[in-house]
Amino acid sequence: MLLTLKKNADGSLTFYNQKDAPPAHKKSDWLAAPKNFRKYPRYCHLYVIGVLPEAQGKGLASTLMNPVLQAMKEKSIPVFLETANLRNVGIYKKKGFEIFETLTIGDHSVFLMSIES
Repeated sequence: MLLTLKKNADGSLTFYNQKDAPPAHKKSDWLAAPKNFRKYPRYCHLYVIGVLPEAQGKGLASTLMNPVLQAMKEKSIPVFLETANLRNVGIYKKKGFEIFETLTIGDHSVFLMSIES
C-alpha cells in the first residue's frame, strides 16, 4: 500500500492511499508519505472527522473522538491522523496528539500527527 500526497491544479492537496504507485508520467506530482507512518503492526487511523461550521465549538468533535481515543489507549494502540488545517493542530494537541512530520508543497502543509502509547 502506498500513501501519497498530490498537489492539485488549483494548489490544494489530496492525500491518497493506494495499492500501486502512480503511472510514471504522474510520479513528479506525488510525494511518498513518511516511512515510519505504518511501522506498527496495529494502529488506528482517524480518517475523517467533521463538524458542520454552525455546530463547531460545542464539543461534538470530542464526543466523536474521545471513545475511540480511550479504547485505543486501553489497548496500547497508536492513533494517527492528518490535517491540513492549522486550527485543527491545536485541537488535536489538546487531545494528546503530537506532530511527527509536516509535508509541504508550495504554500500548503499537511501535519501528520499521532498519539503513540
